[in-house]
Amino acid sequence: IFPYLQGYSCNLDLLIGERKNNLETFIEQYNADFIPIQLMRGASFMKSFVIIDESQILNEHEILTIGTRIVDGSKLVILGDLKQRDEKICIEKTGMYNFVNNEKAKGSDFVASIELIKSERGKIATLFADIFEK
Repeated sequence: IFPYLQGYSCNLDLLIGERKNNLETFIEQYNADFIPIQLMRGASFMKSFVIIDESQILNEHEILTIGTRIVDGSKLVILGDLKQRDEKICIEKTGMYNFVNNEKAKGSDFVASIELIKSERGKIATLFADIFEK
């Protein structure tokens, strides 16, 4: 599944410098797994740090599928940019939008939401965002 992990590989290069086999080293060193959502059913994540990346494309059922697999003692981080969801996906239909805007989540002692307002990729990425994001 390495071709599907290009985003992680690029980010590791940014964080720790470009080295050969960064992703493979990370997986080995931290006992990391990358699991497609289609294979989540029946899973339980115990003593785990779970990251859902690119969650802006997930619907409520898919977020529910992942969230209900988290066992006490684990952490769940949901990452995504709602401006980068597929055009056909209505923002109000995304699981991420509905979770962070839910009153139970907002009032929970163990939920925090952070909205980043500036791109840090670079000048070209910022220019495209300024032109095309509404």
